[in-house]
Amino acid sequence: MKIPKIAIQNYQFTIVIFLMMTLFGLISYFTMPKSEDPYMDYNVTSVLVINPGA
Repeated sequence: MKIPKIAIQNYQFTIVIFLMMTLFGLISYFTMPKSEDPYMDYNVTSVLVINPGA
């Protein structure tokens, strides 16, 4: 395949693209409205088992 060979030969371009994708991801995460990430109530059940002599 030629894609890995091209990425290795042009490693500066690959690093810049990776950093840009990371930066855009962080910006979009922090600017996302909180209504898109609602609070979820988790149901919890506790089970207690007593084994005498174990």
